[in-house]
Amino acid sequence: MRIACIAAVKMEVNWLLGQLSHPERREKDRVRMWVGGLGADEVAVFLCGMGPRRARESLEKFAAFYRADYNFHLGVCGALVGDLPRYCPVAALRIRATYEHGLQPIELAFPDSVTPESSGLSCPIRKGHFLTHDQPVFSSRTRDYLHRKFSALCVDMEAWEVASYSRRMGIPLTVIKAVSDFADNESAEDFVFHARLAAEAAGRVVYSLIAHPVNW
Repeated sequence: MRIACIAAVKMEVNWLLGQLSHPERREKDRVRMWVGGLGADEVAVFLCGMGPRRARESLEKFAAFYRADYNFHLGVCGALVGDLPRYCPVAALRIRATYEHGLQPIELAFPDSVTPESSGLSCPIRKGHFLTHDQPVFSSRTRDYLHRKFSALCVDMEAWEVASYSRRMGIPLTVIKAVSDFADNESAEDFVFHARLAAEAAGRVVYSLIAHPVNW
């Protein structure tokens, strides 16, 4: 199987890249990716860039020279609710975008058989609604407003674009992100430190899903 693992920036896939056998870097038309092996599967790790516009444009270029059988989108997110701890992995069941008015949410599925133990994590994997925003959310007031209006668990900047691309291409998708911050006024402080740990947590879940497909 050919699997694409899509993230915004390299920090979000560093751990996963370290698990691939013989990863080869490829770059074409400003599209950066690594292709390696994981078990019997070919895995392409692709960087779509930060934010909706960059993700949309780079995904169109990616489609021109790599066709996957299955897509994963991984990385970090901000918590919109108070009971999501840092580094907790969250699987998307529904994705909406704040800037796409009138469009219906994109529905996804995540199997109940995937457990923290199968991924080497101590935190339960939460499942729920994702919200994609067109800028970072580092404001408690904005966070609370977005949660009230959209009833989402967490917020990011690319999931809607990856889900839209996957639906358009007819490729199944799983979205796994882990909490790096609480989308509040203090979230920008030490963001990189926490984001690296959160990215590893998301990477571990994706690795488990690829390495042990019998679980799902």
